Amino acid sequence: MVDELAYLSMTRDPSHPAASNNPARPAYSMPYHPQADTLPTAPLPYIRFRHPAYSDLNNTLLRLPPLDHLDGGLHYDTALTACGIVAGNRFTEGHFRAERGGDRVEIQDNSILKGESYYFCVSDDMQGKPVSQCRINLPTLTSRVEKYAIVPTFAHWPFPHGKLPACWLAVLIPS
Repeated sequence: MVDELAYLSMTRDPSHPAASNNPARPAYSMPYHPQADTLPTAPLPYIRFRHPAYSDLNNTLLRLPPLDHLDGGLHYDTALTACGIVAGNRFTEGHFRAERGGDRVEIQDNSILKGESYYFCVSDDMQGKPVSQCRINLPTLTSRVEKYAIVPTFAHWPFPHGKLPACWLAVLIPS
């Protein structure tokens, strides 16, 4: 019996008889994007997402590339889902603020985040009531609720069975 490595080397040699039993498929064509000529060529700065309960000196939950808009920007639901995963599947309670004590980022359908930095805040209940509007006293960091836990690695992340993000549930999968 021919071992697997020897068989593979024989089938790659077009003059070998075993090669006729293994017809090669044609090579894939180069990928193409219909807006390839209009996309920015200069690298765009990543959008940083921060935890509202910690100092900005060393505070990054995620950094995501702004690839969802020609001028640079990130789809709101994509960012919300990613931050929700890091915050232990807190998709429904999460929202963004451009400033630590500022107002919520207003969204519409298919909103694009174009800022350089956002705070991912969570609410303390399912009705979306904000926890102290993400306003904290940084020197004391006394608010226990605002220091929500994060998932440190993908291996620690529990899949959200029965609690998928709304944007995932809205996807129509063809049958």
